[in-house]
Amino acid sequence: MTETAKRIDKLDGRRQRAEQSRDAIVEAMMALLREGNPRPGARDIATRAGVSLRSVFRHFEDLDALFSVVAEKQTARTRHLFELQPTSGSLAQRVRALVEQRATLFEEIAPMRRAALRLAAFHAPIRRRLGEANAVLRRPLAAVFAAELAGLAAADCRDVLQAVDAATSFAFWETLRGDQKLSVERSKRIVERTVRALVEPAASRV
Repeated sequence: MTETAKRIDKLDGRRQRAEQSRDAIVEAMMALLREGNPRPGARDIATRAGVSLRSVFRHFEDLDALFSVVAEKQTARTRHLFELQPTSGSLAQRVRALVEQRATLFEEIAPMRRAALRLAAFHAPIRRRLGEANAVLRRPLAAVFAAELAGLAAADCRDVLQAVDAATSFAFWETLRGDQKLSVERSKRIVERTVRALVEPAASRV
């Protein structure tokens, strides 16, 4: 091997180790958040990743910058959970499918979402990402309940959809699971009852 080839090989090795170290730091923060640590410190992250404290700040300007990368990775990993599969059948069946999708999603993203909400007031990119995620969840509601809302005036239809959006939001789920300490199954039953109570009166007018 020539000297030039050796230098290139050495450089490639350093680059690969740097990428591995960076990935380990990101995965460490994700793991700590999932385990319930609401605000992992740099030392905790470094210990979990198996790197030095200095290495954390060599790769990331600060912990907020690290969280931005963590949020991007979380978004990529959970994107499929945001998609509501087309549903048909009775109102009860459609409501149940919607609530099942939200429960699965919210249970998966809860630790990261809590951290994002704490940082959102100070970081426009995080606020924007949260807004985009909420818009994705809101988008299919009109189609899911099109039959029940067909006979409503535009303003009434909008009111019902906004109420359903609130009832199937992470904020409502967090109230049930976090504040009231309810089980997943009981929380799902409450969300189902709430959504049906909002939509069934509209259906009776059709």
